[in-house]
Amino acid sequence: MDYNIDDIKSSWQSISVDTGAFSRASGSVLGALTEHRISSSQEAIVKMLKTEMCIGLALPLLAVVLYAVSIPLWVCVVYALFGLVGATAKYWLIRYARQPIAHLPVAEGVRRAVELRRRIIRVNFAIVGPMLAVVGVLLQSLFESSHEGAFWGGIVGFGIGCFVAYVRVRMMLRRTRRLVELLK
Repeated sequence: MDYNIDDIKSSWQSISVDTGAFSRASGSVLGALTEHRISSSQEAIVKMLKTEMCIGLALPLLAVVLYAVSIPLWVCVVYALFGLVGATAKYWLIRYARQPIAHLPVAEGVRRAVELRRRIIRVNFAIVGPMLAVVGVLLQSLFESSHEGAFWGGIVGFGIGCFVAYVRVRMMLRRTRRLVELLK
């Protein structure tokens, strides 16, 4: 076959391509992808909050075990109440975090994401102070009881719990920061 370069060039230039349809399609795909990322980020935050709420709901069960190892009843009651209050605070955060923000205007979505981040920080700081007091009283009660192994187990558990809590708070703050960045 004999190909003339000028014929190929002229036929190539005569082809009309609708680039508007391509840009509209790529824009809608990009929007859907961003919306999916925002929803996934919100779901991950809600999942972490649900886990923390379940841990708070488990503390009253653990209080029963503590009572069985001769911890004073008032310490067990305070421990159980602390768990229930913490679970209630996490439930409050879950309700706020579930509100869909992907379809909101950008400014409103960013405002809600920043507010979610602030609420998470406030609740975590509000829980840390009483948690330290409750664990301190619990460790003192374990020390005063004749269960030396339980006391040292409590110390080790407290250290591991602090480390895990620190890692989870960092993860939560990273996820909320990512949510704010996705919305901008």
